[in-house]
Order: sequence, then C-alpha cells, then structure tokens
Amino acid sequence: MADELSEASWTAFAKKRELDDASLVKALARLDKTRADQYPARSEALGEVVTQLKRQQTLLTRQAKSQDPKQAKENKAIKDQLEDMLDHAARLLKANQAAQAKAEAEAARQKEAQASAEEEPDTPALLSSKMITLIRELRKGTLQMHTLIARAGANTAVLIMRRAISASRRKLLAEAVQARGGLKYIVGTVRWENKALTFVVQSQAAGLAKRLRVALLEQVELRLKVRVHGEDGDEEDGEEDGEEEVEEDVDEEGKEATTTQAGAPSTAASVGAKIAPAIVYAQTRLVWVATRAKVQKDLKLLEDTILGHYKGQPTLPEVVQAVRKLDGVLALFDESLIDRLDQALQAKDPAAKAALHQEARAVISRYQEFLATDPLVQELDGNPFVAIAVQATLSKTLTTLAAKIV
Repeated sequence: MADELSEASWTAFAKKRELDDASLVKALARLDKTRADQYPARSEALGEVVTQLKRQQTLLTRQAKSQDPKQAKENKAIKDQLEDMLDHAARLLKANQAAQAKAEAEAARQKEAQASAEEEPDTPALLSSKMITLIRELRKGTLQMHTLIARAGANTAVLIMRRAISASRRKLLAEAVQARGGLKYIVGTVRWENKALTFVVQSQAAGLAKRLRVALLEQVELRLKVRVHGEDGDEEDGEEDGEEEVEEDVDEEGKEATTTQAGAPSTAASVGAKIAPAIVYAQTRLVWVATRAKVQKDLKLLEDTILGHYKGQPTLPEVVQAVRKLDGVLALFDESLIDRLDQALQAKDPAAKAALHQEARAVISRYQEFLATDPLVQELDGNPFVAIAVQATLSKTLTTLAAKIV
C-alpha cells in the first residue's frame, strides 16, 4: 500500500481509524496532482508529505503513554505503515531532485548549444534543414521567433531564428535571392497562430503571404498556410496543412511533386521545383506528434472523469489501480516512428534513407496491429463515462500514414 503513496491508498488504510490526518490527506491529494516531470512542484509536494507523515508519527508517540494493549497493537500497525510511507516518500524525493538536476543540466546544455548555433557561420543550412527544426518548435504554439525576409524582383527568401537576427545575415539572404538590384529586407517576428505560420512585419502585408509560402516550400519543402500582419492590415495564403492528414502529393516512387496544395501549378518562383521525400517525412512526423498529443488529452479526460465519478466511494482504491492501466495505452504507440522519420529526414545516403523508410513502414504496421488486437484500446471509444475518439483518431491517422509512406 505504501508503494502507491496516494490519497486513495491512505484513505483506504485509515478508514475506521480515528486519526487526525486531514493535513496528510491534503498533502497526498496535492502530490497526486503533480506529474513526474513537474520537478519543483513535485519536490515541494513530496516535502509536505514527509512533514505530515512525521507529524502523524509524533501524534502516535504522544498517545502511546495512555494506550491499552489492544490500542497499542493497532497503533503499531499504523506506525509501521507511516514508516513505510516515509521511506518511500524520501526515496521519491531524492529521485525527483536527481531528475530535476539532470533536466536542468540538459536544459543548460541545450541553451548553450542554441546560443552556439545562432553564432555559427552563414551556411545554406540556415535557410533549409535548420529551419525545419525551428518550424516544428513553432507549431507547438508556445514560442515566438525572429525573422528576416529578403525580396529581390520575383524572388523571396526567409530566415527564421530563435534570437534577434544580426545585419551580418543579410548577405546570406542576398545570395539566396540572387539579388542584382532592388533588394529589400523586412524585419519581423513569427509564431504559430490559428493553424498558420504567422509573420508580424514592419512592412506592407500586401502580396507578402504568397511570396513567403512559396519561399518556404522551396527552402524547407513544407506546404504551410502563411499569414502576415503588416502595416496595411492582414493577408494570408495557402490552405491549412492539417494535423491529421499528410496532404503532399508524391508520385509512386516518392521522388517529386509539382503542384501546390490547391492542385494548380506553383508560381513562377517555384515552377519546376521538385519536392523531395523529405517533405513526406517532415509532414508525417507533424501528423503523428499531433495525433499522440490528442490521444494523450483524451486519455487524461477519461481518467479524470472516472476518478471523479468514484470519488468518495469505497471502491475508489480499486478504481485508481484500474485507471493506471490507461497510462500504458500511449506507451504502445511510442516514439519509434518519430525517431525513424527524423533519421530519414536527415539521412544523406540514399541507401540509408531507403532502409529507414522501410523501418518507418514496419513501425506503422506494428502500430496498426496494436490497434487491431489490444483489448483495452478497442474498448476506449465506447466507454460509458465520456465521449472520446482514441481508437478512431489512431485508426484514421495510421491509415493515412500507411498510404503516404509507401
């Protein structure tokens, strides 16, 4: 019982025992609400649990002097339980503090790496592969980055970076648009807003959204809906690329596509541009990440609804144990596909890319088998507590991805 260290576990143990444990119950309930990755909050919650457990031990010690043999035996059982829980809480606190230190060290390392990357020499990769990573981060909807846009005649190039872009980067953009005159630079910020890559610029918006959409298609091989907030108002261009479907048109050999999202030939700036397989890998990754996020949200809703339904009932401890099985559903659909797609996206050697392509197909097949055979997954959408679409969402997405990764 101590292994759970939860409000439900303690409440079940303390039932019919006259204990002054309201503060301990409150501390355990607070701990229940923290996630394993919420390090500061979890450390604070565990610290409070430790404090309240020690308080219970003190109360028992004070009562020991006036106890009859029967009560003394009962209090011995309570004392043993408290010691077990205290030991468990102390181990969890130590592990959480170690995990927090590790996470903070990794965050510092990533911050240092990002700062280093921002200062790296100008290379074409800043306008292509490195921007794919940044766009993925922007799609989470929590970040805002900096952008520098160059226009020269019919050509446009865009640079996105985490930090303010120095003037020295303008040469890279000038080379990208093959400027021989009439070069214009536009400074702004960019974020993901309302399912579109949204640029806020210190310039006129008119005509810029279409230019940016075409430039991004050429540079990072992603079809994106683009919106521009400018000094003259707003403008947008392109269709929503969708979170549950991969909309790229790739031929049978997966080598090229020459139409825009609307099905019409691309503009003069991108006529003849070939869409490499990378576009399929990048979009497939975004689709799978979005799908897993939706499934996780549905499972959390189901878990909260079930626990709320049984709150205060004697069967709650058993229900808590049963609900824990939901945590394993998402584990069935792990990050194997994301890993293969990332590796295929970065692979330069055709043989290596082909091997990773096959591995991605195998992972999708494994996911589909899970979906078709796992009893718990099969029952989720028809549960009597709340309407969710775990099985339907996974089925639709996996069918779409299987058709694209061919």
